[in-house]
Amino acid sequence: VSVAYVSTAEVWVDSAVDWTLDGLAKACARYHYWITACSVIKFTANNARFVLVVRLGSEENATKAANTSALGSLEKSDLLEYHSVWDLLRSKRPSGEARRLKRLTPLLTLVRGQTLLHEPGFLVLRPMLEQVICCTYNDAVVHNEIVRQGAQAVKSSAVDMEILRSCRALD
Repeated sequence: VSVAYVSTAEVWVDSAVDWTLDGLAKACARYHYWITACSVIKFTANNARFVLVVRLGSEENATKAANTSALGSLEKSDLLEYHSVWDLLRSKRPSGEARRLKRLTPLLTLVRGQTLLHEPGFLVLRPMLEQVICCTYNDAVVHNEIVRQGAQAVKSSAVDMEILRSCRALD
């Protein structure tokens, strides 16, 4: 799968790859195929692009083949960035767009108590707050990442009144 993307829309570096892989996995699963291996090639040709190379197989093979390359090795090149195995569990880094949120840091000194926060990627503001509930606005990739990190997360369609009443600030 070849995709042109705009990095300013990413919530963390390479989240476009994560979103595409999640959507492709869901589409394949509808037809009883599972992604058993995944490699990524990133390059620029008039705009930023990535190629997602996957190997499909059975559900049983998908769980056994985690951390398997779909493409093998490529020669080193200054023109492309190659990930022989795509690591969904890698440490996430804020995108350039998300780093702009640091401008709000002085305002965070005013926030006390539990906060319901929506932040693209939750990598800049969330670490500065003590009691945070992350509202992921139904983005499954971001939601799964926040839960994997052990933080409290809710989807916007599931924020109930009890959560809203417990919060002293809504950001």
